[in-house]
Formats: sequence, structure tokens, C-alpha cells
Amino acid sequence: MQNHDGHEAFEGTASSKLRWFELVMQHSMDGINVSKVDTRTWKRTLVLCNDRYVEMSGRSRRELMTTAELDRHVRELEAKETFPVWAMEGRPGRGLSSWLRPDGKENFYEWMSVPLYIDDEMYIVGIDRDVTETKKAQESLRQAAGKLQEFESSSGGSRKAGRWSSPRRTSPIWGTRRRTSSAGGCPGSA
Repeated sequence: MQNHDGHEAFEGTASSKLRWFELVMQHSMDGINVSKVDTRTWKRTLVLCNDRYVEMSGRSRRELMTTAELDRHVRELEAKETFPVWAMEGRPGRGLSSWLRPDGKENFYEWMSVPLYIDDEMYIVGIDRDVTETKKAQESLRQAAGKLQEFESSSGGSRKAGRWSSPRRTSPIWGTRRRTSSAGGCPGSA
């Protein structure tokens, strides 16, 4: 086997290579899966997956492995192209999806998939990264920005360039210091 520089990475028996594969599957923080594709219907059936993939789905491994149409458990949210387009051209695909979990737990994952042909049959190798917390944080920020915008528009535009004006005074208020003299100094400064 050669690494990306063309140098010999390691030589090993089939069993040692299988052991490396098992270690990757077992210790990956991402969901890894291989599915077989029926190119007439574009239905995917799961061939193998790691524990993280099962955990993210909210289903049992048995249920996932016996599902005739894996995609019925998934809601695609964003993808550059539809699945058949990139798969038939032999290119990788990527997107954002969400598992339709039986427990209703909200989840999001970014996926990257590569089509492979083995004995004239199409397989998809996918890596799914859980981005649920990131999506929730982005939504919280979006809501906070909306509330700030709503507050600014309802306050009659009194906030400009980081400066707040008091409706009872003509002099501006900066932070916690108030200008009290006509010269603009702080109390006690003359």
C-alpha cells in the first residue's frame, strides 16, 4: 500500500489490513456507512456501519440493516446536487441531512459520500459528522440577532453607532458614565 506521496506506507496481510479497518470503524467520531444502491430505483440498503452511525440514527443496527430503503429515515436539508447525478458521474457528494428519529430528538449531520463499483454493483461509502450543537448555536444567534433588530426598530432608532441617547437629556450616555456638565465632563471633573 502507498501513502499520498507514493511511498510505501505499510505492507501487511489481509488480516492486518482488516484490523486497521476495524480500528477506524470502532474509534471514529463520525458515522461511517457502506450502502448498496439499486440504480433502477436509487434505493439504498445498508451493508455495514459503525456504532456512531447507529447512535446518530436513533435506531437499532438490526432495524437499519433490514430497512429496504434507508433514505426513508432521513430528511435531506441541503445538497449541491441530487444523489443520482453525482453518483452516476462517479463523483463525491456532500450535503446536510437530519435523521427522522423515532424518539423525535432533533439532529443534524453533514455528510460526504463516494460511489464505488464492485462487480458492476454500485455502493456508496459515507461519512456523517454530527453538527447538531453547531446548528443549535447558529439558530440561537439568529434568534438573538432578530430580537436585537426588533428592539432597535421599536426603540425609534435611538441607538446609533454604538451610542445610546437618553430621551430626557440632550447629552449622550456612554457606557455607565453620564455627561452632566455643559462642558461634557464627568461629575467632579472641572
